[in-house]
Amino acid sequence: MKLEKGDILSLYLAVSAKAVSAILIKDHGGSQHPVYYVSKILLDAEARYSHLEKLILDLIITSAKHRHYFETPTIIVKTNLPIKNVLRQLRMSGRMAKWAVKLSAYDIRYEPRTAIKSQSLS
Repeated sequence: MKLEKGDILSLYLAVSAKAVSAILIKDHGGSQHPVYYVSKILLDAEARYSHLEKLILDLIITSAKHRHYFETPTIIVKTNLPIKNVLRQLRMSGRMAKWAVKLSAYDIRYEPRTAIKSQSLS
């Protein structure tokens, strides 16, 4: 699907004990169209991360694999967890600080999840 200047993409993240996945959605005329799906099985060390760390790792993986989607449009991350607040804390671990710096390069907004339509795909 071709992206136009000014397009806004929604990103739904899903986390389980052993895997993370994400789906990138383009809203077009009131309907949602999937752009890309990402899934990764976690390594042993990654599987021991907290739920919130896994969610941020999922965002990092998606932004790294599909940087071209993240560079142009605004990305709206649909989540009910406080990712934005965690990434703006002054006191955070080295890993989280590195992730916060990587994500600061993109125009990412965080909004609460509402509809479950696209979320069910991830």
